[in-house]
Order: sequence, then structure tokens, then C-alpha cells
Amino acid sequence: CTLRRSTATGAPRGSSAIFAGLAGMSWRRSAGVSSRRGAATGVGCALGAGAAGGATAGLMGFTRAQVRPGVEVVADLVGLAAACDGADLVITGEGRADEQTLAGKAAMGVARHAGKAPVILLCGGLGPGAEIVESSGAFALIQPIVDRPTDLDTAMADTERLLANASARLARSIGIGRRLGTRGWH
Repeated sequence: CTLRRSTATGAPRGSSAIFAGLAGMSWRRSAGVSSRRGAATGVGCALGAGAAGGATAGLMGFTRAQVRPGVEVVADLVGLAAACDGADLVITGEGRADEQTLAGKAAMGVARHAGKAPVILLCGGLGPGAEIVESSGAFALIQPIVDRPTDLDTAMADTERLLANASARLARSIGIGRRLGTRGWH
């Protein structure tokens, strides 16, 4: 019997470091706390075994569970690599592009499978650390879909319209780029 567990993200600092400030603790101190707590089983610093990974840490500590990022599990199940093979452009999305995007959110998993195709990330908004995502080169374009000032509840209720409009704007932008390309603009 093989036991498998998928994790949401593989944040290199772990969620205890990210949320340490809420407890008045520095991220350096939280890293020490996390590693001491997991030292007995050897799972404290393993992928997905951070502050929110209690089930993962337990499975790893008491069984020989195989742990993989959830995006990789889903990518295998839906044949993402084959779907991206030979693509001219890959478009993906997520709720918010922020410092966690590069740490294993689904959009980053899609970008890893895109091969040489440029990847466009449509997102609900930009959060803390978005500039790191933009400068990483993982995405050719990061485009929030919100088209006017709004609150989160309103944006979520209006997601279908926002995404349809953002997709139409993106298609027009690609069309303009193609026309400019035929004129020799680089």
C-alpha cells in the first residue's frame, strides 16, 4: 500500500515564518522553533510539514507517506505537460500574485510545465511581493483582472465578468502585438 499526500505550496520559509509576525516573533526565531519541533521525527523542515502541515508531518512521521506538491499531482492527472507541449502561449490564473506565487502555487506549477512558451498570469490582484514575481521571469505578463476599485467580496461575486473582460483585453493586446510585429517593430 502506498500512501500519498499532496501539499498546497512549498514555501521555502514555511507558514510559521510567514505568520510569525502575528505572534510577535521574527521569522529567524520561528525557523528555529519549527526545526526544533520537527527534530524528533526528522520532518520539521520537510515540504508541506510547516505550521499548517500537521497532517503531512504526522503522516511522514508515522508512515512512509510520499509527499508531492498538489499542483504536480493535478498536472500529472490532467496531462498538463502534454497539453503545454508545442504551445505558443500559456495562460494561467490565481487569486492573488504575491510572494507565495513562486513558492509553489498552481500558477507556478503551470509555468514550470509551459516549456519555452511565454506564460501569462491573470490574477485577481497583486499582493505583497508581487514585484519579486514580476522580476522572476517566470511569467511574461502578470495582469490583474479587476477593472475598477472594488472590495474583495464584490470582485469575487463579479469574477465571471471580470475574467471575460480581462481575457478580451488580453486578446486585443496580443492582436496589437502581432500587427506591430509584421511592421518590423521589435
